[in-house]
Amino acid sequence: MGKSVKERLDETIRRDKREINEEDNNMKSKVNKETNVEDFMNKKIKEMINDKEEKLGEENESDDFEENFEEKSSNGKKIIVILLVLIISLSTILVLWSNGYEIVNFAFNKVSEINEDKNAEKNSEKKNEVVENEITTVATMDLTQCYQSVHHMANTIIIADDGQIWGQNEITREAVTQMVNELKGRDDYLSDELKKWLELDFSNGVEVHNYVWDKLNGDIGKAKDLNQEKIQQVIKSMTE
Repeated sequence: MGKSVKERLDETIRRDKREINEEDNNMKSKVNKETNVEDFMNKKIKEMINDKEEKLGEENESDDFEENFEEKSSNGKKIIVILLVLIISLSTILVLWSNGYEIVNFAFNKVSEINEDKNAEKNSEKKNEVVENEITTVATMDLTQCYQSVHHMANTIIIADDGQIWGQNEITREAVTQMVNELKGRDDYLSDELKKWLELDFSNGVEVHNYVWDKLNGDIGKAKDLNQEKIQQVIKSMTE
């Protein structure tokens, strides 16, 4: 005998409820899976963030280490440079200390030489000034007396052809300067020749002697040569 309408309706309702329950269970399972996936993704994201932070921390520590290392290296270089400067300075001081006497002595000798050269120049200038100033002096000696004075000075540095020499006066800078001034304007030739004597040039000694010897009408003791030994004595005397 077939089922009644009510029975079939009840079966249909129960089947529908069963299907609904099954679908509902499937939805819950799906939701749970999605929730688990989301939690898993969140966890992974957190882990990645933590790993990134740890790496950043390690990089910062590495940077700090490099900066500290560079700073220490720079300080080390500065210390080395300072030590080198100190070593060089000490070496220089030791060299100067060990050779100090020689250096000071050398410097002292150089200063002395410079001072001597300056003094010599000053003396030479003074001597030239004396000649220039005295040239303007009014003549006080007779011309014959001048010739006689020059003749007697020339006799000290010449060799006579007959060996006879009459009258001798020492050749001095003052005496020669006086004759240069006395003869200026009256016998310029002889005045100019005597200026060479002030420069310690006595190579004209024979000519000067015989020139004044002729002026004095000499007949004995004519000069034939120079006495080099006497000339050197005169030069030494005039330079002291």
